[in-house]
Amino acid sequence: MPETTSTIFTLMSKPGCVQCNATLRHFESKGLVEGRDFVVLDVTKDAEALKRLQDLNYAQAPVVFFGNDHWSGYRPDKIDKHLLSLQPA
Repeated sequence: MPETTSTIFTLMSKPGCVQCNATLRHFESKGLVEGRDFVVLDVTKDAEALKRLQDLNYAQAPVVFFGNDHWSGYRPDKIDKHLLSLQPA
């Protein structure tokens, strides 16, 4: 998977997807920067990303990956929970 060690999230998305766009806007509202804090993979153009989603039995976008955790749909609660886990105690 093309994820760098500095990237926090991977967003697997497709064009025109309302939930994908909402997830992207939530990332940006939290000050996350594409390319630094998250990567976006378009599953309509990236066959490897699409295959990974199919192998995990996901049938809809978006799918978000954070470490070993992953989920489908717009889940600001999960994004916020993981961002809090990154903050120093």
